[in-house]
Amino acid sequence: GIVAYTRTSAMEGSTVTVTDSLTLEKAAPVCWYWLCAEKPVVEENTLRSVSIFTVCYFATILLTTLLISLDNFSFATSFTAALTCISNVGPGLDMVGPSGNFSAFSPLSKLVLSACMVIGRLEIFPILVLFSRSAWRRA
Repeated sequence: GIVAYTRTSAMEGSTVTVTDSLTLEKAAPVCWYWLCAEKPVVEENTLRSVSIFTVCYFATILLTTLLISLDNFSFATSFTAALTCISNVGPGLDMVGPSGNFSAFSPLSKLVLSACMVIGRLEIFPILVLFSRSAWRRA
């Protein structure tokens, strides 16, 4: 068997000693997955989907930041404007902070930020499926 837990204690002033041992002879296979790594904790398809989503999310933020930076605003303004639009979380920093707004941006930047808001609200995967050629083919 496998000893999973051992405790020894002695009471002061007496001769009593207590020893507890827990021995596991057979355990359910589910209990051992995280120890033995026989089966991954997270499926590979799930990891791939999360990785694709993360890459697309940050690529969208990067592309939006680069397009907005054409207006010659500070990095804090451009980055947080892109971040706040895709995340739909409210104000950003600097010019788009709590006391600012998006009125100083060019029409192109406003269009890009609006598209970023739609992408953030609908999530990235439905937008990718919308522009996917295989989604529009008839099976």
